[in-house]
Amino acid sequence: MLWALLAPLGALLLQPERALRWFAGYLALTVASGALEPVLAPRAAAIPGAVAVTFFVLNVAAVSAIAFIQLRYYMRARERALAALAEEHRLLELEREKSKLAALGTMAAGLMHELNNPAAAVVRSAARLQETNAQARRLDGRLRELSRPVPAEILDRPERGISDPLERAEREDEMGEWLEAQGVDEPWELAPALVAFGWKPDTLNEFAADLTREQAALLVQWLATSHASDLLASELRSSANRISELVQVAKRYAAVDQAPMQRVDVHVGLNDALVILGHKLGPDLNLRREYGSGLPEIEAYGAELNQVWTNLIDNAI
Repeated sequence: MLWALLAPLGALLLQPERALRWFAGYLALTVASGALEPVLAPRAAAIPGAVAVTFFVLNVAAVSAIAFIQLRYYMRARERALAALAEEHRLLELEREKSKLAALGTMAAGLMHELNNPAAAVVRSAARLQETNAQARRLDGRLRELSRPVPAEILDRPERGISDPLERAEREDEMGEWLEAQGVDEPWELAPALVAFGWKPDTLNEFAADLTREQAALLVQWLATSHASDLLASELRSSANRISELVQVAKRYAAVDQAPMQRVDVHVGLNDALVILGHKLGPDLNLRREYGSGLPEIEAYGAELNQVWTNLIDNAI
């Protein structure tokens, strides 16, 4: 019976799918040995006691040794399986971190590309604004030397600017020719600012009617320079807003200062991913957004979900 017990134990270790059959055989042998006990008992009594004890001890020792070996094999196999599982988990974590780094690299590249334009615009506009303000101060001083202070109402006269590009270009050409006729320096540099604020040659003639040619030229130059300063300030504000918007997108994209699991608006995540990858969306690509209205927020890992959108869009590009 001791030897027979090794069969289901060995099956559990080596062939688990057959262990039930081996155990059933062991139970059948147990029942058979019980039935044969009355027949074999008289013969067993005839065996010398020393021999019976010796065989009993040897059987127990042998079976125990084999059972120990089986269990030892099982423990080592289990340790190897756990080690392999731990290694697989480590590799998965490395792959996950690699994916995160790749996504962050994509985000950084896209963000730097998107930030480059507004940052360059800020530097350019700030330098031009400094020059324009200095020019405005010089012109104001020259006007005062000519005893012609700037009329207070002159900055309130412009009409609404022109939105149509073709009409605006025609107006700029017309304004440039008028400025050149008045002897204004760099007329084609000043014309866009005047047209942008709705000025026309006719309205400027109203202020220049009682002025000398030099005074009119200085006044128009001062007016154009003042408007150019306003335009540059507007460009600075627009570029700074764009930089701020991109920073907010980057914070949302990387889920900075947020819990791993959070409530996520899928539409916001998709739009942020499109902003990050905006530098890859060239003129030959057609982007169409078809979002479901009323889509609720979801519980998700925000940063990981943004990586999903980025990879999907990047692959599509």
